[in-house]
Amino acid sequence: MTGADVAVIGFGVIGAVLARCLADRGADVIVLDAGSPMAWPAGSHLRNLPAGRDDPAYVNDLVRVHLRRAAAGATTSRPAMAAARTTNLLGGMGVLWNCVAPRLAARERWPGIEDEEWARLYRRAEHLLRVSPSPSGRRQSAVISALEGAGPAPIAFDGRRWTGPAEIARDVKILAQHAVRKLDCRGSRVIAAEAVDLATGRARTVEADDFIVAAGGLRTPALLWASGIGRDLPVGNYLTDHPLSYAQVLLDAGPADDPDPFAIVPAQAGRPFHGVLLTDAHGSPLVEGLDERRVLSLYWYTPTEQRRENRIVFTEASGDAFGLPRPTFEYSLSAHDEARRADTLAAIEAAGERIGAFTPGGRPRQLTAGSSMHVMGTSRIGTGSTDGASSADSVDSVVDGYGRVWGMDNLHLGGTGLLPTATATNPTLTAAALAVRTAEHLNRT
Repeated sequence: MTGADVAVIGFGVIGAVLARCLADRGADVIVLDAGSPMAWPAGSHLRNLPAGRDDPAYVNDLVRVHLRRAAAGATTSRPAMAAARTTNLLGGMGVLWNCVAPRLAARERWPGIEDEEWARLYRRAEHLLRVSPSPSGRRQSAVISALEGAGPAPIAFDGRRWTGPAEIARDVKILAQHAVRKLDCRGSRVIAAEAVDLATGRARTVEADDFIVAAGGLRTPALLWASGIGRDLPVGNYLTDHPLSYAQVLLDAGPADDPDPFAIVPAQAGRPFHGVLLTDAHGSPLVEGLDERRVLSLYWYTPTEQRRENRIVFTEASGDAFGLPRPTFEYSLSAHDEARRADTLAAIEAAGERIGAFTPGGRPRQLTAGSSMHVMGTSRIGTGSTDGASSADSVDSVVDGYGRVWGMDNLHLGGTGLLPTATATNPTLTAAALAVRTAEHLNRT
């Protein structure tokens, strides 16, 4: 039996932000994460590994290896989100992400928070993630000058280390390789988290005054479902993935000390995408002998509307490596979303041609649903409105404006699953800003 003021389940970027903010205000915080540590300190971004500092290809290979297929299968003939992935590393996607951390465009943000508060929350989140403009170099300047509206990407990097969970909350108490498989409730309160130590197989019970689940857009709703929580709420519904178009172009080699390019083309009116440009080769194999630093990947994300019928379905038939139910997906795009996606594909082709020559096999293409790794909407924030209807099926959200699960007194959620709007922009910084708001609310109460 272990006790704390607050138990945070999940040590990704968002769980680390929550733990950091709460611990800084004096709360006794314990974090549980089922993943296995790979770097030191535990939960550090893999880009900080000594072997990866001068060899980006090494980190790219690690990312590929540690992304595991999420889906258990398709429940209907509708297309599944076949490319959705999870990871079993301590720190989750927070040790693998590309560290590009832009703010959402104003029209992409949840309107339940005023612009002034959004600005304050973003500033705090940027401080915690150590976000700054990417360093300029010859190749980056060439890329930016070729594309209208492009600029340096804000990246979570302080000049020495890339930001992972450990860089945010290194000194917080963490129980690694502890898989939480159920939350025990008494009425409207969670009284304990039931976990299994994956190294020994021993059960462990964690009691706390407050619980926060920040286990990702897939595993957070899975834990709620396994615990019987929120069955009258749209847990797992409104599943959204901003579809990804991808291309690769060749850059000039540049000087040896030239920083790798990190650039963005922000979403704005009349532009149906958010673009990210960086040097990696995740999308396709390299031609033998080609220097990976010359390969610029173009990621163009398309916003799609959130629709209730797009959802995750859980059953007891199939469990993942951590003992949580694996998802099946019911997911498709509307005709309007398909049209925007076609516009995005045309835009990425035009952008690539302005920058340079496409690599062999790197011409623009649409990637399989789930390739963005940005699962949103599955535990969405909102007003709880039923629009005048009496049916529970019409409730529009899982959590209130502070991340508290409707109908629960001491259970909050964090992560990109809370985002309730159509977005093209990378959601990580916004999820961190919402986590700051949740932590501030808990501190006040």
